[in-house]
Amino acid sequence: MIIRKYPINGLKGQKQIAYGNAVGLGNIRCRPERATAQSLFLLLPFQGDWSVSHLPKALLRDVALARQRKRAFFVLAMCIVALGYYLVAPLGRFGELLIVIKRINRTHLMTKQIVIALALVAVGLSASAQDPKKDYEQWKQQQRAGYDAFKEDAHKKYEEFRKKANEEYAIFMRDGWKQMPIEPAIPMPKIPKPPHPVVVPPDKIPTADPMPYDTIVPLGDIPRSHELPPLPSLDEPEEEPTPTITPKPKQQFRFSFYGTDCKVRWDEHNRFKLKDLNEKTLSDAWKKLSTEEYDPLLEDIIKAAKRMSLNDWGVVDLVRKASTACMGRDGSESTFLADYLLAQLGAKTSLANADGRLVLLVALAETVYNYPHVDIDGTYYYILDKTDASSFLVLQQPFPQSESVNVRFKNVPVLNVEKTSARVFSSEKYPAMRVSITENKNLIDFFNHCPITTSWDAYSQTSISKEAKNVLYPMLRKQISGKSQIDAANMLLNFVQTCFQYATDGDQFGYERPLYADESFYYPANDCEDRSILYSILVRELLGLDVVLLEFPQHLATAVKFKTKVDGDYLDLDDGRYIVCDPTYIGAPVGMAMPECKKTTVTIHLLR
Repeated sequence: MIIRKYPINGLKGQKQIAYGNAVGLGNIRCRPERATAQSLFLLLPFQGDWSVSHLPKALLRDVALARQRKRAFFVLAMCIVALGYYLVAPLGRFGELLIVIKRINRTHLMTKQIVIALALVAVGLSASAQDPKKDYEQWKQQQRAGYDAFKEDAHKKYEEFRKKANEEYAIFMRDGWKQMPIEPAIPMPKIPKPPHPVVVPPDKIPTADPMPYDTIVPLGDIPRSHELPPLPSLDEPEEEPTPTITPKPKQQFRFSFYGTDCKVRWDEHNRFKLKDLNEKTLSDAWKKLSTEEYDPLLEDIIKAAKRMSLNDWGVVDLVRKASTACMGRDGSESTFLADYLLAQLGAKTSLANADGRLVLLVALAETVYNYPHVDIDGTYYYILDKTDASSFLVLQQPFPQSESVNVRFKNVPVLNVEKTSARVFSSEKYPAMRVSITENKNLIDFFNHCPITTSWDAYSQTSISKEAKNVLYPMLRKQISGKSQIDAANMLLNFVQTCFQYATDGDQFGYERPLYADESFYYPANDCEDRSILYSILVRELLGLDVVLLEFPQHLATAVKFKTKVDGDYLDLDDGRYIVCDPTYIGAPVGMAMPECKKTTVTIHLLR
C-alpha cells in the first residue's frame, strides 16, 4: 500500500532466522557438525517459546553425516551443546534430551560410559537450574521494553522527517510551477474478437502439440501491506493501535464510500478557503495543513482504508471522497486537501492550475487507459477529472519519498453489502454444478471506477469476494471432491465455458473492458479474457495448481501445470510443462487449443 509505515523492524524476524537455522532452513554453509552447534547457540535466547521437537531431527541429521565422515569427536561436542541447551530449558525437557542421547548412541560413535555420564550430569544440573518460567518472563519484559523504546525512537524520527519534508515542500510550492502540455489519453487497444464463441467440432481429434511462444511477461508487483508493524510474537500478540497524536476533536463527521459508512474526526473550523491560487497562498495553506490539527483526519482515513482492505487506488478514491465531504463541496480546496493527505500517505501526486481551478494529478504504477496525463521527468501523472484545457501550470516536484499508486489488489475490498438480484449459473455437461449467486452492488460500483489496464495478471491476481465465495466454492468443492486433477479441471473448465452468455466488450460496453471475477457474475455476458481470468482463479484456489495466461493476437486462454502426466497441447516453461485449458473454446477438454491459436505465437503472462 502507499500508506506509509512507521520505519520499524521488530524482533520477530530475528527469531524466525534462528528457528529456520535450527530446523535446517537456514543458509549455513559449513560442515554439518558445526552447523548443528551454530543452530543450537542461535536458539539459546529463544528457548522459552520454541518447539524443541525440531531439535532431535536437526541434531540426528547432522550426527548421521558426521558418522559418515567418522568424526566421533564432533558428535560428543554436539551432545555437550545439546546438554547446555536443555539445562536452561524446563525440567520437563530432560526426557527429550535422553531420547536424543539414546538415538545418538545408536550411531555407535559413543561409548556407554559417555552416555551414562551425560545423563547423570543432566539430572544433577537440571535439578539445580533456576526457574525457567521466571527467567522467560524477565527476558520477555526486556524484549518488550527494548521494542517499545525502539518503536518510540523510530516514530520520533518519522515525525521529524515528515515535519522537515512538509516545510521544504511548502517552500518549493512558491516557485516550482511550470506550464506543461496535456498528453491525450492512451486509448484502450481494440482486440478483434469473434462475435460468437468457437465451439469444438464433434469430430475434433485431440492433439499434443507444442505451442510456440516468444514473450514471457513477468509478475507484476504485489501491493505492499499497509499494516503497522506488529509487536514481537512473545505470547499472545497484542493489537497495536494507530498512534494518536492529538486529542479527538468533538465532532464526528460521516460520509459514504460506495455504500459503506465512514467517519472521521473533523470540525467545521478545520475548513479553509483559498483566496486565490497564487504560489504564496498555496504555500501558506500547505503550512497550515501540516499542523497537528489535521492529523486525526489522516489517522481515521488510514483506519478506514485498513478496515475496508483497500488497495492503493482505493485509498486515492477514499481520500478524494473524504476531502470533498469534509470541505462541503468539490473544488480547489477539496483538491488541495486531498493532495496533502495523499502526500502524507506516500502517494506520488502533484497539483495543476487549470484556468483558476486546482486539478489533482496522480502517478500510477501501471499504464492505464482513457485518462489524459502530464509527463513530468518521464513519469505519467494522470488527470482523474475531466478537463477541456490543453495545458496546465503544473507543480514539478512530488513530495519526498513518495511512490506511484498501484492499481493491483492484494485483497478484495470489504464494503457494505447491497445485494443484487440473484442469477443462476450451471454447467451444461455437469448439471449438478449449479449455483445461484447475488453480487454486492457496492463492490461492482467500486470496480467500475477502477482504471482499465491490459496487465491481465492484475485482474487474475484479484480473487473473488467473500460473499460470492461462500456460495460458489462449497458447491464446486462438493462436485470435484474425490476427482483426479484432470477430471476436476475439466469440470471447472466446462462450468466456465457454459454457465455464461458470450458477448464482446464492444457489444456489451462499447469499448474494451476486462472484468474482475465478481463482475462476471453481475454483467449479462463476458468474453475470453473474463473467462480466463475467472478460470485461473478457480484452478489456483480450488485445485492448488499453477496457471499462466496465454495472450494471442485475438484471444486469451490459460494453461495449467498439472502434478500428474496429462496429454494435450502444451507449453514447456522453465518450471515444467503447462497444458492448454481454453475457457472460451466451448466443449474443449483440458489440453485442446483452438486451431487458429496454434498458428500464432503466444505471449505468456505469469501468475502467482
